Amino acid sequence: MKFQPSKCIHRPLTVILLIVLAIGTSACGEADDDRTSREMATDSLHVLMVTGGAWHDFEGQKELLTREISRRAPVRFTVVHEDGEDPQASTHKFSVLQEENWHEGFDLVLYSHCGAWVTDVEYVESIPRVHREQQLPAVALHCTMHSYRRADTSEWHNFLGFYSPRHGPSYPFEVVNLAPDHPVMRTFPERWMTPNGELYEEGELKETATPLAHAMDRELNRYMVNVWVNHYHGARVFGTTIGHHTETMADPVYLEMVTRGLLWAAGRLDDPGTDGGPGPE
Repeated sequence: MKFQPSKCIHRPLTVILLIVLAIGTSACGEADDDRTSREMATDSLHVLMVTGGAWHDFEGQKELLTREISRRAPVRFTVVHEDGEDPQASTHKFSVLQEENWHEGFDLVLYSHCGAWVTDVEYVESIPRVHREQQLPAVALHCTMHSYRRADTSEWHNFLGFYSPRHGPSYPFEVVNLAPDHPVMRTFPERWMTPNGELYEEGELKETATPLAHAMDRELNRYMVNVWVNHYHGARVFGTTIGHHTETMADPVYLEMVTRGLLWAAGRLDDPGTDGGPGPE
């Protein structure tokens, strides 16, 4: 694997880290059980990762995800990590998402951030608008689902295909594969116990979304969808609420699932007879 030296761009109150990770078959080879790499096209994908905020190890997780996803697929990342003046306030608005034509040059956006108390409706609605107009695919991880939930608009959650009002206490939970024939879940086990966890309550799964896995909530005694795909006006979105703890993200099962979710969203894992079509809007 070849690494291009990272470039750091400093802005007021922010640090933007540019990470370009390239993978080559000759450098890493291919394991016998590496089905993901055999099922996808080899053209490199340029992914923008937007990360940062309160209550999570975004610093460690961004390093883990970019490194491990790029080991599994030909993906290169541009990482924008911003925490704002007061990370615990969870009110930061990402500067990159306010720039004109911020999407240009990217094949997909991976959101792993926490902005639960951002209430600027114009800002919030501007983000999914880009995905809708450009049909730009996306991946959304964990606290992304709690971001912008206090804003007076439902468009962010329409984009995600999922709304969650809260989460329960931390404990490992068993994830049940609901769609073993779906391209994303084909290599996922029938059941997987997370190393640790923070199960998000399923407030609403949108009609445009397809559930892929769920887990039992001990307090509410009902299953909560925690892995799904969504079709948002032609833009594909893969989402999972799993991933509060870095040790969970580091599990090979999680990394394989997220990598395949990213590839599905980018149109790289379509098979006849699977949920690869445009779906309802």
